[in-house]
Amino acid sequence: MKGVKAKYLISVFFALILMSCMVTSNAMGTPEVYVDPRIVADPTKGAGSTFSIQINVLDAVDLYSYSGRLEWNGPVLNATSVTEGTVLKRSGARTNNATGNEPLYNPITQSPTAIGAGVWTNPTNAYTSDDSRASSSTPDNTQIYKNYGLSVPSDAAITKVEIGYEGNTTVNDGVAVSVSRTGEGGPYSSEFPIALSPDEDERWTSVTSAFADWKYWDFSNANWTVKIKHVLVYSENSADPIDTESGGDWANPTGVYTAGDGERANSTLDANVQVYSNFTDLYLIPSDADIIKVEAGYTGYTSGNDKVSIAASKNGGTSYSSEYAVTLPTGAANEATVWTDITGAFGSWSYSDFNATNLRVRIKHAKVDTQDNVYCDWLTIRVTYDQDDVIECDWLPTRVSYSYPWQNPTGAYTLGDGQRANSSLNNYAQVYKGYGFNVDPGAVISAIEVGFRGYTTGDDKVAVSVSRDGGETWGSEVEVILTGTETTYWKNMKFTFPPTPPWENSHFSDGAWRVKVRHKVVGGEDDVYCDWLPSRVTYYFKTTFLQQIWNVPDPVNVTDYVYFYGSLKAPATKGVDGSGTLATVTFLVEVPPANSSDLGLYSVELRNSFGIPITCTTQNGTFRSSFLPDITGPENPPASGQYPPDGYVDGWDMTALSKAYGSTPGAANWDWYCDITGPENPPASGQYPPDDKVDGWDMTAASKDYGKHV
Repeated sequence: MKGVKAKYLISVFFALILMSCMVTSNAMGTPEVYVDPRIVADPTKGAGSTFSIQINVLDAVDLYSYSGRLEWNGPVLNATSVTEGTVLKRSGARTNNATGNEPLYNPITQSPTAIGAGVWTNPTNAYTSDDSRASSSTPDNTQIYKNYGLSVPSDAAITKVEIGYEGNTTVNDGVAVSVSRTGEGGPYSSEFPIALSPDEDERWTSVTSAFADWKYWDFSNANWTVKIKHVLVYSENSADPIDTESGGDWANPTGVYTAGDGERANSTLDANVQVYSNFTDLYLIPSDADIIKVEAGYTGYTSGNDKVSIAASKNGGTSYSSEYAVTLPTGAANEATVWTDITGAFGSWSYSDFNATNLRVRIKHAKVDTQDNVYCDWLTIRVTYDQDDVIECDWLPTRVSYSYPWQNPTGAYTLGDGQRANSSLNNYAQVYKGYGFNVDPGAVISAIEVGFRGYTTGDDKVAVSVSRDGGETWGSEVEVILTGTETTYWKNMKFTFPPTPPWENSHFSDGAWRVKVRHKVVGGEDDVYCDWLPSRVTYYFKTTFLQQIWNVPDPVNVTDYVYFYGSLKAPATKGVDGSGTLATVTFLVEVPPANSSDLGLYSVELRNSFGIPITCTTQNGTFRSSFLPDITGPENPPASGQYPPDGYVDGWDMTALSKAYGSTPGAANWDWYCDITGPENPPASGQYPPDDKVDGWDMTAASKDYGKHV
């Protein structure tokens, strides 16, 4: 009877290595490895015929590599091939639209060639970067520079104005720049600070916001003027004590050394005092420092409304300054740091006043009404000072960036929306960005294309180019020859950059990928229009696949196997999410009539890139031919608990059918071996495949072949 199937015993030992981050399940569910198709039921499969099965994975996360061993009953089958699956052979072509645009910056940089009023030393040394320097040693000194020779085109849109400063400071003073666009007499803009370091470097500061509505004539020699000013920047040192003087009245006096350590000095009586010394970081104040301010910080609180007072000594405690009252917050929950200016404690301060021999700080409990407790978590001294500082300037250029923007640039975002970007003048250019690409790490880029859908009113062209570093550098241009009919053109941009460094996924991030379109006039100026300016990236991933087939020629009951291994190759760093085929195995049927057999997956192992196991499930399958319904047999080998088919359709098989009769998958007595056949499906096909039910179809099939054997 058609549809009665026998078993090939195929057991699978299967190891998958999934290189990814460790998970035991994923958003799609626990990964599953299974034989596909789950049931191979074909009554035509006799000696000399072939069939194939696939080893599939479902709901994988970051699948990077896999390996497996597929085993079967050698006398029945021979494997003829093992081929790589498609799951790792990712490829794609993503076409995205621009969602943003920006001007194309055409920068011109010029140096001053004349000075105006000012008191800097050797001011003309700032004309050129040549290691001869203008300098200032007095804060608030100013110097004016002019005659920059900036020639900005009259039809350009000013997009950015910057001042460069190449110089240094001997300590930490800085400079501030202001600009005038009405000549040396001003008015000048607000000041733009530039921080300096002792190591000379070049720093650029945007002054675009200095004025609104920039015009090309603002940069003429008669108008453009730059003023620099020496800016005083104070230094600051803070230090905590590391010693407490003997004879103090406070409990746990060392609790003030470190903030937030849970330790606090405390006092319960009015007039209790405690003296602290060795504020070590203050020893670093240089000998030429001019002391500007001295402050005492007290972190603490009171249980009521008592205060503390602070006094300082700069002669080792022989005498103290007047006391400075400190009002404390009430309650531990409100503990805070209170800073008190004690600069006026003495007529003047010197760097030597802060050394270990001289500086002492005394805190004193000051009762207000009823006696409360006061606490101190941290006591620190902060000193602000200035030094004799010299600032130098080697070069003071101006950089003006301008653009020739297209009209209605957002009209190129979307195909067919009736909006178009357009240009009517030669060299007008527009930059597009925000393409939203998300190319996986390690992808091999095979093609990079820019599309241009548009037309011209005459014979003008456009040129497209791309940037992969946010517009800092651009590849060579590729021309698009337009006609009067709106048409979509695709241009390959992959080779507009040198082959080294190669293209990689980061080049297509929104921060890096830019597309520039430029109007190129042919003869007289015509209008050019762009309805759509997409980008398309085509990529794939390199893989390695290894396989070995082991067929034993001797027709004895031995196990044959195939081994297979597949992996992504560098530079891929991320695996595959999803489902697919790992390997396909093709078999040749050798011995008819054959027995039905499991396609069982055993010892399945999934691993991530760190070698950590990932939980997975497995699903078995079966291969059944149209021959004997040999389901089971006597225990073999003895005492093994195994009842394999024995080549006979006999009482063993009828008993197994009786026990499973009426069952469906999931039932306690379900036995898929007993689901031999079913009704004709599809109708008029002559096929009677299993129907997930042990019923009369199966009993009839077994009864018809009862007593038969291989």
